[in-house]
Amino acid sequence: MALTRRPTVDRRHRRRPFWARTAWLAGSTPAQPVAVGSGPRGDRFGGPAGFGPPPPDRDPPRRVQTPPTGGRFRVRDAGGRTIDRGIGAEERVEVVIALLLLALIVVILLRPVLTVLTVHDYQRGLRYRQGHLIGLLSAGTHVALRPFTEIQLLDGRPTAITVPGQEILTADGVALRISLTARYVVADPIAAVTNDQSYMTALYAALHAGIREVVAGRSADDILAARGELGPAVGSAVASELARIGIELLGVDVRDVMVPSELKRAFAGIVAARREGEAALERARGETAALRSLANAGRMIEDNPGLLQLRVLQQVGGSSGNTVMLGIGGPDGRPAGSPPSPPPPRASGGGTGRGRAASPPRVEG
Repeated sequence: MALTRRPTVDRRHRRRPFWARTAWLAGSTPAQPVAVGSGPRGDRFGGPAGFGPPPPDRDPPRRVQTPPTGGRFRVRDAGGRTIDRGIGAEERVEVVIALLLLALIVVILLRPVLTVLTVHDYQRGLRYRQGHLIGLLSAGTHVALRPFTEIQLLDGRPTAITVPGQEILTADGVALRISLTARYVVADPIAAVTNDQSYMTALYAALHAGIREVVAGRSADDILAARGELGPAVGSAVASELARIGIELLGVDVRDVMVPSELKRAFAGIVAARREGEAALERARGETAALRSLANAGRMIEDNPGLLQLRVLQQVGGSSGNTVMLGIGGPDGRPAGSPPSPPPPRASGGGTGRGRAASPPRVEG
């Protein structure tokens, strides 16, 4: 069996990386031919593809290289010379895809341990590192590395709450159910988080205690008469307690005051009696004015009898279709056409002739 010698392959002809394999796919200038086997070891590694020396009757093959089209890097040719070569369009696409894949892998690996939070203008951010508060965060985007860093957000806008009604005994023993509405703002985020487990629970408890304290020192009549003063009084009573947990009260108002049914009926009776008294007073005033007017009219008729006749004529003139007979009196007040009344008799007396009746006149013949 004949042994054949395996051709020796130059290391320079081994497979190159992907960014160098297709670096000469296109070109705009003529290629620069390079003779294979013209180097110092060309006699040993000549011929096509570097397998043995070329035949004596043929010219050595030439390898065409295109000029670079993109980024450049250096390689050595068969003669040992250094040539600058460029990266083509396909190599660029491969590089970009590789970088994108690498970035995607990095993001996927870091996603479980990275937290990206945005703090708005109306929010307050608290940064904790390994359980310790290290400061407040301003508005913007912040990155936290879990589990070593934690960010807690609080709303810094004014907020309105409603305190449900509760039965409270007044100073005179009347049970009233009073509900409140309050507006507050978180003035100190650090105090709100560190000084109490839940600042909302503490806020409700403080408002309940404040309304009980204010109502217990007043009577039911005072509360119903001046219910608008209860809200500011409650705010003043709980201001110091809320300042300890970083809460600032913007205002407290009484929403409802509910009284028992028996007290409702009693108040309704009082209001009804007051209204009835006012109505009776108005009726009495009207009757008094009417009687006063009649008395004045009577005095005027007594002083001027002719006013009655004028009033009758005025009343008759306003009606029609009726026959009215009137007796109009004379100057002495008697009806016209009636005989005059005889003079009063004189009483008889002494020689003076006073008191005698007048004798009829004599008629002489």
